This record gives sequence, structure tokens and C-alpha cells, in this order.
Amino acid sequence: MKDVYNPDREDILEWIDSKTDGWPDSDWDLYVLSEENDLLIFELANKLTSSKRDFFIHVLYYMVGEYMSDNRNVKKRSRIDRLLGLVDEKATKEVQEWKGKTIELFQGKLKYESAFWFNYMFYEDMKKYKDVDEDDWGL
Repeated sequence: MKDVYNPDREDILEWIDSKTDGWPDSDWDLYVLSEENDLLIFELANKLTSSKRDFFIHVLYYMVGEYMSDNRNVKKRSRIDRLLGLVDEKATKEVQEWKGKTIELFQGKLKYESAFWFNYMFYEDMKKYKDVDEDDWGL
């Protein structure tokens, strides 16, 4: 891998082809979130058949969390809107759920919880093992 901290398409595909299930770095979800990777992330969240598909679904949620935490950055919103526009009936159930939750959040019908959006992949486990409010999680 050329650059774990600024991965491009080639780096991401190399990780997918690797035998390891672990992330190359604990902040890998943040590092893959560059505009150049948006369509690849969306494609892999829909088409990948390995366990790594869950990672890319998680990254879609993480992207929304980044937007909500970054003073509703207009550029990030346009990136999200672009991906939302790509979700159709052929999209996976999980990607369709991401779209529904994101739209509800943007319409004010869903309360923003950073723990959910930034930790989607781990959220249910976090709830099981944490008997505290989200504010106490340090997220």
C-alpha cells in the first residue's frame, strides 16, 4: 500500500484483496473519506461480497457524521447528496437504509447521535457493553 493515511483507489482495492480482516490503521474509515473515493466507497458498499462490505457501509454513515460535526459543511453536504441520488432499487438493503436514515436526519425527523454515525459498524456492540449515556463515551 502506497499511503495508508491518504489512500487512493489502488490502495483501497489492495486492502480489499488482502487476506487480513483488520483495518490498516485505526482511523482507516476517516482516511478513505476523500472526495476522490466517494464513488468507490458507494460502489463497494453495494457490490462487495466479502465481510469488508460492512466497512464501506460504515464509511457512508461516517461521512454523514463528519458533515454533522463540521458545522454542516456545504461541500460535504453536496458529496452526500450526490451519493444519496445514486441510491436506487438495485442498491443493497443496507445502503437504502443509510439513505433513509440520512434523509430523516437532514429533515430533522431523526435526532443526531454522534456515536451512531461515527461508529455505525460497532454501535450495537457499544450499546451492549456501555451502560452510560452517549455523552460519557468520549465520542
